[in-house]
Order: sequence, then C-alpha cells, then structure tokens
Amino acid sequence: MAQHRVLEQLNLQAHQNAVANAEEFVTESLLTFEKLPVLVHELLAVEAWRESVYPKIKDALAARNSMRGYFMVRGACL
Repeated sequence: MAQHRVLEQLNLQAHQNAVANAEEFVTESLLTFEKLPVLVHELLAVEAWRESVYPKIKDALAARNSMRGYFMVRGACL
C-alpha cells in the first residue's frame, strides 16, 4: 500500500510538471535511480490482477461489503 501511495504521488507530480511545462524530475529520477523496472513490474501486476483475478472475485467482494475488499479493489483499479 505504501508503494502504491508513492506511485500515486509521483503520478500527480508528473502531471503537474507537464501542465506547468516544468522540469520533468520525476522521469529523470526514475531513470537515475533505476526504478523504471519497478514501475513496469507494478503496472503489469496491476493489469494482470485486474484482468485475471478481479472478475473472479468481484461478486464475492460486493456481497461482503468489507473495507479490506474495498482497499484491494481501490488499489488495483486506480
């Protein structure tokens, strides 16, 4: 969850930089600190979860109406 929060913050910062035509330090940092493979892995994992796992469990999650289910779906669908 912490890693996902950080990715969300980086995404927001990258958007703000693009709108302001500011320096793209988010992209530079990802490349400099060799975090691009981590980002690609996260994106692939979320996409695989969304396509393969979520369709199988969405009805069960909706029936339980639990916070754990909400955070699982929220994290994977953002």
